[in-house]
Amino acid sequence: MLKDNDPTKWVYKEHTRVKHALLEKYLRAWIPILGSTNPRIMYVDGFAGRGVYEDGSPGSPVLAMKLADEFAPRLQSITLRLVERNEENYENLKSAVEAQMPKLLCPDRVLVHHSRGDFDEAVCSLLDHAESSGVPLGPSFVFIDPFGFTGVPLQTVGRILALPKTEVFFTFMLRDVNRFLELDQIAPAVDGLFGGDCWREVTANRDRERALVELYRKRLHEGANARYSLHFKVCESDSTATLYYLVHANNNFKGHQIMKGVMLSQGVNGEFAYLGTNDLAERTQTLLFDPNDTSGLEAELMRRYAGQTITFDGIMEAMCHPWNLEPPFIERHYRQVIKQMASDGSVCIRRISSKRNGLKENDLVVFAPRKQ
Repeated sequence: MLKDNDPTKWVYKEHTRVKHALLEKYLRAWIPILGSTNPRIMYVDGFAGRGVYEDGSPGSPVLAMKLADEFAPRLQSITLRLVERNEENYENLKSAVEAQMPKLLCPDRVLVHHSRGDFDEAVCSLLDHAESSGVPLGPSFVFIDPFGFTGVPLQTVGRILALPKTEVFFTFMLRDVNRFLELDQIAPAVDGLFGGDCWREVTANRDRERALVELYRKRLHEGANARYSLHFKVCESDSTATLYYLVHANNNFKGHQIMKGVMLSQGVNGEFAYLGTNDLAERTQTLLFDPNDTSGLEAELMRRYAGQTITFDGIMEAMCHPWNLEPPFIERHYRQVIKQMASDGSVCIRRISSKRNGLKENDLVVFAPRKQ
């Protein structure tokens, strides 16, 4: 297996661009929302890697620095903690951070700390200090982007998600997990990843890829304090083989809703996925189905809520549970369907948050009783 500092790992590929696009689009929403109501927010890059790629493209640490600085005038402070284990990659990271610092417009509000070490040790030390000092960690976004699957114990992810206003964006290296799953020597690492040996139950599954990512999400919900989760499939840039899944987990519905919209916008034909060499063809071909087909949503809403009164946000939030049955629809889909239902007389809208013909947040949706 190639070392983390091998130059071939630092060629900027399309799958990396897609990952960074998801990260950037979400942070553009997360930073101003959390920063507007909290004096301190934090971004943690647990496997920060290099600051720049072979072609000069910015890595996730520099990308985060630029975004933090862009929104800094609206913030009291944002702290970036960048952790990298590999010595050569860390030296690159340190140089890139030092080169970026003079370019910051608000260096007094963008606080950058970089260190060489392991993700698990660094994050646990941060959490231990918060607990012992009595000073809350504050809203934190933790980006976990390893090349492999070792060093990311579910127990640590659970400690992160146990805190209020924290979330995790994790590169679940499906290809590597799937490839080496039956090797005895990697069993301890996989045990740590899943928080136990439950993964052994899926080794013989005919669709092991699907089974593994669903099992990991299940463990996030059952063993790591996650209330909401999403996954986005990423194929290799030069093939259609799955490389990894980007998994987002948190306990805040609004953040979950935003990430869902970001993933849908970056996916192809209604899928939460980048399909490698098939991606462009899938985007441009005549669709066999409409990704915005909401024909089944009206029936499901009536099945769940007939005779009830519930807020617009309450409807969308409740539809996220159970996690494994959450439909792929985002806010605009729900708004479209409920407004159509109002036109048909299936519901009545009592506007609290919006005016006239709007529909949002605390607006009440009154569902007609179920027909006998």
